[in-house]
Amino acid sequence: MSRLLAPADQVFGHQEDDRVALAMATVLARHEVSVAVATGWLGEVRRYFGERRPGPVPAPAANTVRTLRSLYVMTDRGFRPGPEGQDKLVPPHRAEILAALGDVLHLAFPTSSDPLPRPPLSR
Repeated sequence: MSRLLAPADQVFGHQEDDRVALAMATVLARHEVSVAVATGWLGEVRRYFGERRPGPVPAPAANTVRTLRSLYVMTDRGFRPGPEGQDKLVPPHRAEILAALGDVLHLAFPTSSDPLPRPPLSR
């Protein structure tokens, strides 16, 4: 996460945000990753967005939001780690990851509506 939040002048292009999110999703889909690990890494992002200032959105913030939105979709819908027809993966702590991502994304755009309670997720 610290690499996404590092000072930068360039906003991702050419689906870099999707590729970074795919790498993150692949790690989160591992069964040995605990709930604490699967959601705890977002603390750094939570702090970053909690310190935001008025003005133009810095490139690291834009890159992080775009990456986390892509990760949210991959976590919610499942993903294939490669183009060769592998089985779809869904992180084992899907509900917890979605809730944590939603909370962090809400910090990045606080005028969006408050998160609604989600029904239980089926696989």
